[in-house]
Amino acid sequence: MIELAKARLRSLASQVQFVIGDFRKLQELASGAGTADVVFSAYALHHLSRSDKEAVLRKVADLLVPGGWFVNADLIIADSPELENRLQQIRVAGIVERAAGSDNRFLDLTATRRFLAELERKEADQPLTLAEDLALLQRSGLKNVSAFWLEYRELVSGGQK
Repeated sequence: MIELAKARLRSLASQVQFVIGDFRKLQELASGAGTADVVFSAYALHHLSRSDKEAVLRKVADLLVPGGWFVNADLIIADSPELENRLQQIRVAGIVERAAGSDNRFLDLTATRRFLAELERKEADQPLTLAEDLALLQRSGLKNVSAFWLEYRELVSGGQK
C-alpha cells in the first residue's frame, strides 16, 4: 500500500512520512513526529472493536494540529438487516459483473458471497453503522464531522481538530 501511495504521490512522496505498524500503538509509532496536519486511514479501522477504534481515534485527535483533519475511508453496515441484505446483493452482483468470468472467486453470486463471507470472517471485520461511525469521530474530540462520500457500504468520513 505504501509503494502504491508513493507512486501516486510521485514527487510529493518525499514530503510524507510513511510508518508501518499497529495503529493501536499510535503513540509509539508517532513518537518524535510531533503533530500532523492530516491523518488518513484506509480500510483498516473496521477490523477493530468499537472500544479499540474509539481509543485509536482519540490518539489521532491528540496528534493533529488545531484545525488538522482526520480522513477515513472504510466499510460500514446498514442500520437494518433488510437494508444490509439488499446492499450485499447489489455489492455481490456488481463484483460478479465487473469480474466478467475472469476470476474464479467471482464466477457467480453464490461463489462471490461465499468468498466475501469467508474473507470478512477471517479478517474479523467489525464495521459500524454510519451513525455509530460518525458518533465515534465526534466523541474522539473532532468537530465538523461528516460523511464526505458514501456508496453502499463504503464511506469516506472525517473531522477536524
